[in-house]
Amino acid sequence: MTQDVPERRLIIRSRMAEDFTLLESGFKSVQHMLTDWLPRSVYFDLTDDTVRVDVEIRKSFTGKCTFNVSFIRYGVSVIKKAEYMEERILGKVCKFFSPKNTRYIGKRDGFDHRLVSYTSAEPSVGKTLRIERS
Repeated sequence: MTQDVPERRLIIRSRMAEDFTLLESGFKSVQHMLTDWLPRSVYFDLTDDTVRVDVEIRKSFTGKCTFNVSFIRYGVSVIKKAEYMEERILGKVCKFFSPKNTRYIGKRDGFDHRLVSYTSAEPSVGKTLRIERS
């Protein structure tokens, strides 16, 4: 018997705090953090019922960015909140994060939306891992 192990998808909604502005170079850096490093970091804090994370980007006391994250379940109730500091998430490793299947899907309600994918398959294998049962 063969069983497919599906990939996990998550919406990451992000926006800048009202009192926080960046130069173009800082904005590019934040986009890179949201695309590559934050999805790797939040994976370890996801619960089974997390379908979305909302991120507010602020300036920390060190002058770097802080990402205030709310983990959201279906029905828009908050599961928990966490704070990620830029210097602590750089270089985070998550073998389940699938950057090839992750994309920006637009801006709505003042938030930038990204569809993030995680998979138990090796990135070079594809989207689905097949497990043989005897």
